[in-house]
Amino acid sequence: MEDAYIHGRDPGEVSRLERQAGFIGGILLSGVKLPAGKARVLDLGCGVGAMTRLLAARGAEKPVGVDRARVQLAAARRGGVGVFTLADGARLPFPDRSFELVYTSWLLEHVPDPLAVLREARRVLVPGGSFWGAEVENTSLLVWPHSQALERAWDGFCRAQLSFGGDPFIGRKMYGYLRQAGFGRVQAFPHTFHGNAGDTASFGAVVTEFVEILQSGRAGVVERARSCDAATYDAAVRDLAALPGVPGGTFTYTFIRCHAGTS
Repeated sequence: MEDAYIHGRDPGEVSRLERQAGFIGGILLSGVKLPAGKARVLDLGCGVGAMTRLLAARGAEKPVGVDRARVQLAAARRGGVGVFTLADGARLPFPDRSFELVYTSWLLEHVPDPLAVLREARRVLVPGGSFWGAEVENTSLLVWPHSQALERAWDGFCRAQLSFGGDPFIGRKMYGYLRQAGFGRVQAFPHTFHGNAGDTASFGAVVTEFVEILQSGRAGVVERARSCDAATYDAAVRDLAALPGVPGGTFTYTFIRCHAGTS
């Protein structure tokens, strides 16, 4: 099976993930409370360890990060915070009841069997432990004025991810998946970015984030999946990058955050 990670594994992706955590990390950890004392915290699908370091900054004494990508784990280990393990999220190398908190973001969109990963997350949580996650919902992307190139490129991006075994529409499914995995007290709630000329700083920041997402997926879409031609894809990136300067331009995207307990 193809690597479902559409963004590639090159050094540029390492830098993008670091910037992404700086942009959205505070939102992703809003409301996440670490248990008192020496809480055992797992960052599932930790990537380059950027969110692991933010968890440590919030009080996780020695967070554990797990990822299946060697390149990204090497970057995580260079960060000097946490313990990092090469492993598949569907087969975690930890005993039952190993952690008080399992955190994950932007992982399940890239795995072929998200339910298996969530069942493992529940297995390694102690009774009364908490799960926090965030996932994409790519049908929520809306821009104005309309860009035909961006519409075609985004469709190609989503079709490429599906062809690699991922799921760009997993956000809407998270409540059901968590219930199926045996979690209780499941909450799933949206967070919406909306950028417009009324707040030029935030408008530019959110557009830059999504320009970088598109750029990082170019090889996957244009070369691996061939679900969009290069000229259209590049025009889409240009249209999106120019959006903050377009009179009346707006950008909207919604992702889904989740919180659940072991019962």
